[in-house]
Amino acid sequence: MPGILGLPPSRSLVRSSQAVARLQIAAPSLPPGVAAVYVTVDGRAEQRERVLSRGEALSGRYRTMHLVDVTRHRTDVPADRVELPTRHDRRHFRGRVRVGWRVTDAATVVKEGIVEGDSIVEAWVLDAMRTISRGYDIDQCELAEREINQITAGGPVHLTGTGISVDHVSAHVTLDDITSGHYRDADLQQNQLELERLRMAAVAEGVQGEFGLITLHLRHHPTEAIQVLELMHRRQQELEQRQAARFTSSAELFATMADKGLLQNVDVDQIRDALLQNLVATVTAGASPVGSGPAPRPPLPGGGAASGGGAAPPAGPAPQPNAGGGSGVVAWQRLRP
Repeated sequence: MPGILGLPPSRSLVRSSQAVARLQIAAPSLPPGVAAVYVTVDGRAEQRERVLSRGEALSGRYRTMHLVDVTRHRTDVPADRVELPTRHDRRHFRGRVRVGWRVTDAATVVKEGIVEGDSIVEAWVLDAMRTISRGYDIDQCELAEREINQITAGGPVHLTGTGISVDHVSAHVTLDDITSGHYRDADLQQNQLELERLRMAAVAEGVQGEFGLITLHLRHHPTEAIQVLELMHRRQQELEQRQAARFTSSAELFATMADKGLLQNVDVDQIRDALLQNLVATVTAGASPVGSGPAPRPPLPGGGAASGGGAAPPAGPAPQPNAGGGSGVVAWQRLRP
């Protein structure tokens, strides 16, 4: 029976159509995966589980016979045809989907003249996916995908007026190119910020004081090295001038006290040692780099500490304001012999 029931390889749902032969020697059986649909003389389509018997064929009631494919089909919709709007149509999801389906009403296929089912299934699944995707924002693609894949969870979906039923939907939904690029840029920026934080932590651990600020500035403004060096030089000059003024003031005080006879031989050694320590501190501070901190204060004459522990010298009378006459000396006190 290859001339009557032979099925050529094709995506067409109606594999063959032919007039009903009234004279049949024997009624052939239907091959697996096809259904026989007979169209009557008054235009009605009837699906039969078998071919007509000789008596039915001789009755003249049936005019044509159509063999319809009822095997399971699979339709793949590629990503370039899947564009799903998000909530308020602000962005679009991208994705791909695979749909499993079969003909469950062969008579409707013949009556409606449906030749192939891929385009019908693709249009239906895209409409269903768009309806679902509009309920989600662009960052909820996983939720949208999960709901789409549950379309057939309650059983096959019958596509009205087509004779086709969908029994499986498997979709993969992802972000569009613009949103994906935005997230990639955000991740890259976050990684750069974290790397910069680690670098600055290492710098802060190795360098303290003003050098830390200078290093931070030069990291972000490497072309301003000359200006920074000039600034450091001026800062060093200011420190040296301040220390020199301090030493000069101490020397003038010593000379004034000596001229007025306020010093005795027993006091000279202690005051000399204090002045020398002040001079050493001045030279040391002038040679130290910027940001290394001030030099330690020398001990007070007489063995007293500048601050902290140690016995303080006995307090003398309270100084009188403006007693020095503008020389920088607040008050004079004659030392006891």
